Amino acid sequence: MKNKPLPPHLSLKVLVVVKKKKKKTTRLKACKSVVPGSAKRLTEDDEYVLYRLVILKNGADHYKNLLRERRYTVRPFKYDPDEEKKSKEEKVALSKKKTALWTYLIRWCTTTYAEIFASWIHIKAIRLYVE
Repeated sequence: MKNKPLPPHLSLKVLVVVKKKKKKTTRLKACKSVVPGSAKRLTEDDEYVLYRLVILKNGADHYKNLLRERRYTVRPFKYDPDEEKKSKEEKVALSKKKTALWTYLIRWCTTTYAEIFASWIHIKAIRLYVE
């Protein structure tokens, strides 16, 4: 029963961006409208950490205002499986395009290097002849 999700008409998923320097992330859970145990660390970078919280819809506005007062950035999140599928397809297409462009770049660099090297040797020979 612990991992049973709340019905969508009662709950709301919210993404909260927190600066990494702030050690007290327990303040994220300091409201009655936050579902206990719902805070999940999704990702992080050098400066910020992204959390996902599940809050009750009836206290959502109060909680968002509370977080904004504490200088947190709050964004609503709505899961869309179609968008995820499109994103994966786009990622695959871009990966194929990157591979094709990388292959073209390697070929171009190889041939250009050979031409530049031959031209450089030619210039060296001309300088040697002139001197």
